[in-house]
Amino acid sequence: MKKIEKYLKDLEKNDSIEADAKSMNAEKLKEKIEHIKERKEKYQGILKELKKSGEKQVSLTDPDSRLMLNNKRTDVCYSVHITVDEKNKLILDHEVVNENNDASHLTELLCRAKQILEVDKLKVVADANYSDSEELQKCIDNGITPYIPDRDSERRDVQDPGFYKSKF
Repeated sequence: MKKIEKYLKDLEKNDSIEADAKSMNAEKLKEKIEHIKERKEKYQGILKELKKSGEKQVSLTDPDSRLMLNNKRTDVCYSVHITVDEKNKLILDHEVVNENNDASHLTELLCRAKQILEVDKLKVVADANYSDSEELQKCIDNGITPYIPDRDSERRDVQDPGFYKSKF
């Protein structure tokens, strides 16, 4: 019953909108057409800039943000990467990016952490989003020992996955 009532209200609303459109004079119509043309030009300019830059998307409210998967839903946001010193529990370095791929920043961040800490070797722990074989090899080549779970570790058919995140 509620759906029918909503449908009838929507019909009435549409009728009133159409009635307003019929009563529009030539001057108002010209203004609307001009406004639409301006918006079209604006968005065509944005499209040209996107093609020129090679980007696939742009946020009109925050040009540095991007559409990303965030907690199993899509949001316009940033991806923040930090390195933390285990001993002192202090943030050593950070990076804010607009890419949805965490793994591509692993070696760069960790090499900067080595420089900040002034060490030749480093042992690191990171979440499964940083699991990428090429990046892991780059880490090893740079004296960094990564301890990173495989992305699919929770999805494997294992008899007793007692050490998985969901068990803690």
